[in-house]
Amino acid sequence: MKGFLYIASLLLSAPNLIAGMASLLLKHTFATRNPLQIVTDFLFQVVWGLPLAAVLFLVLLVLGIVARTRAHAALFAFVLNITALGFVLGVFGLPHDFSEAVFFLPLLLALIGFAWVGYRVFVPVARHSPRRVNSEQALGRLSKSI
Repeated sequence: MKGFLYIASLLLSAPNLIAGMASLLLKHTFATRNPLQIVTDFLFQVVWGLPLAAVLFLVLLVLGIVARTRAHAALFAFVLNITALGFVLGVFGLPHDFSEAVFFLPLLLALIGFAWVGYRVFVPVARHSPRRVNSEQALGRLSKSI
């Protein structure tokens, strides 16, 4: 279940990661205002950036499939998505309308999924549940100890 949720969250977060990379690319490229420099920067960043982003996505996917590393990969993906969201909001600004805010709905669902999967890093899951004691047994033990 958590593996499926992790993969679904990763797929839902892909547009945000692409938008974060594009906003970084646009911000850096158009800051120079030199047409030749814009073209060379764009090509250099796309040639290096897209394969690196694809490798990062595949690494996150593989780490999410393995149950031992899934929680840590979810936390890494959570931080990565928050950072990409910061880049997107920094370049394009806050949404002005509900129709613009709908773009962030898959990201919100992905962040909730990553947080739920990565929650066990901070709160370890018990290997076996403690023996349940009903109230009569608890009162009987308490009266014996007094």
